[in-house]
Amino acid sequence: MKKKKDEVTVVESEQNWKKVRTADGVIGYVKNKALKNEEKKNITRKFEEQDYSNISKDYTINMAWHNVTNQDANNAVAQRIAQTKGLTTLAPTWIHVADTNGNISSIASADYVSYAHKQNVEVWMTVRDFDGGISSEKESYELLSYTSRRETLITQLIAEALRVGVDGINVDFEKISDKCGEHYIEFIRELSVKCRQNGLVLSVVEHSAVNRRVVGSNPTRGVKDRNRFDFCLFML
Repeated sequence: MKKKKDEVTVVESEQNWKKVRTADGVIGYVKNKALKNEEKKNITRKFEEQDYSNISKDYTINMAWHNVTNQDANNAVAQRIAQTKGLTTLAPTWIHVADTNGNISSIASADYVSYAHKQNVEVWMTVRDFDGGISSEKESYELLSYTSRRETLITQLIAEALRVGVDGINVDFEKISDKCGEHYIEFIRELSVKCRQNGLVLSVVEHSAVNRRVVGSNPTRGVKDRNRFDFCLFML
């Protein structure tokens, strides 16, 4: 309980009441007549803006998803690159969320990454919530609605990315319900922090009934596929 002589800061005035904040951050309302010796003060405080690292590309990004279903399919990387003119980035579908606890299954290959890099092609490994492991809106909700499960998933994704030497992570989650939306956004926010800390590009595919697009900051190209469009926007 605050004492009569405690100093408070007026946040808003509302007719006979004032909204005030105490020195320790508690906000509440008091009657105007309860305040004495009101005066204006200039309040200053030290603020250091956080420095965020950023990955910039000085070229147009042309990315292709590479549907890799088993380890042997990784051997097709040379053919994939040779057949695709102007390719700058490959996103192999290596990672599946194995269960609702956040564990992953992976067929990622360091040799694949090494070959792609020799061809001046970056690799952003794709993680999916379908076609292996979890594959329903209920399971994606059970995964993403728990902080500890998101943390497990992010930790394993970053570890796998560093193990094989990829340049980024591509998130392709198709089982996100309206109820799961806020948890999915929090997952992307948390993953983006870890990617930034480890020098990894993060790209995110956003799905809707009509459009299929990648959410982020820089648009690249659209590819028509079964009456839907894929757009890549990168969070760097």
